[in-house]
Amino acid sequence: MANGYIVLHVDYRNHAESDDDPLVQIRMRLGYSADVMNAVKALRSSPDVPLDEDRVGLLGRSMGVGVILEALVAHPGLVRAASLWASVSSLERENYDEFIRPDPEDSELRDQLARRYGTPEQDPRFWRENSSRPYVDRITEPVLMVHGRFDDTCPPRWATATRRALGRAGARSQLEWYADGHAFGRAFNAAMNRTVRFFDRRLS
Repeated sequence: MANGYIVLHVDYRNHAESDDDPLVQIRMRLGYSADVMNAVKALRSSPDVPLDEDRVGLLGRSMGVGVILEALVAHPGLVRAASLWASVSSLERENYDEFIRPDPEDSELRDQLARRYGTPEQDPRFWRENSSRPYVDRITEPVLMVHGRFDDTCPPRWATATRRALGRAGARSQLEWYADGHAFGRAFNAAMNRTVRFFDRRLS
């Protein structure tokens, strides 16, 4: 509050004290986006929080970027601005290839996804239609993307591709690069200061 912001950290289902959802992964984690949208609505309607309800923004990092993109395309106008840090791909087949396909611990999830939807090779239409990228033309909020040039978890090309898709769709967006990796160490303060300036301008 000292700096004029109220920060809500969303407690996704299956995390911390939140509800258990055994199907969250097989449902492509769409429940996480529902949690974010519901959290924004709950915050706005709470009589106990001194909030300017028309001045709400979202910030997500890594997987959280995918969650926020899904929320933005599902509920245009939910917030006034969004910042996307170290983003996963806006195409689910790329996330599958990077994180799920090579991980031995995800063998059961791979089998479940294949049985229900087919692999990205078997049903590319499903995997594209369950991505945010085909629908970014629905996004009405300005977007600031922040990414490390040396990110070896979420390849920088993913951020570039998402930014290009946003641009083609006419969304107000910009991509800021920093000489850092996925976790943002030495460039964290500079990137966060840039993000705060973005929210100061867009939420004023």
